[in-house]
Amino acid sequence: MDMYMKCGNIEAAQALFDNMTKKTIVSWTTMIVGYAKYGFLEIAHRLLYEIPEKNVVPWNAMIGGYVQAKHSKEALALFHEMQASNINPDEITMVGCLCACSQIGALDVGIWIHHYIEKHGLSINVAVGTALVDMYAKCGNITKALEVFWDMPGRNSFTWTAIICGLALNGHAHVAISYFAEMINTGLVPDEITFLGSYQLVVMEVWLKMVVSTFP
Repeated sequence: MDMYMKCGNIEAAQALFDNMTKKTIVSWTTMIVGYAKYGFLEIAHRLLYEIPEKNVVPWNAMIGGYVQAKHSKEALALFHEMQASNINPDEITMVGCLCACSQIGALDVGIWIHHYIEKHGLSINVAVGTALVDMYAKCGNITKALEVFWDMPGRNSFTWTAIICGLALNGHAHVAISYFAEMINTGLVPDEITFLGSYQLVVMEVWLKMVVSTFP
């Protein structure tokens, strides 16, 4: 079923799913992820409601589907519905919700989620920390983004990319370039997004110097 969905054969996956005598959380979630991936969000959402006994996994899958489709408000609404259903969110839920906040600039909601994470003792692992950095930066609070960044016990290339692009987004191109250099010094290998962002920063710096040089 997972193979059919990954290959885009939704009909075959659905037929196999329909013929299953006992549907598990894994099978339900596979269908939700598959339908959401190909843009059939209403079908995916309906499947979520049809699961007799569901845990956090299919909820996360549906939230992720909404985020992937840039339906951020629906993702956050589903998070609140999940809480009302007495399903305890986990770190994956938090990452999805923080990504939704980043997409629409919902700083107040992002701050509330940050407090929720701390209040309920959820781990600020690399994925959650990176999502927090990205959310604060994209919502305009670069000071808080830097605070979260340096408080993290560990960082990967995605974390560095988030803070580098965040600094650039908030008008700190020169600082962002220094962070790029520091990332290289840590031994991490930048990806295409980091390189593209850094190239744009260099171009921005050159452009700014040219602008300044035109004034006496």
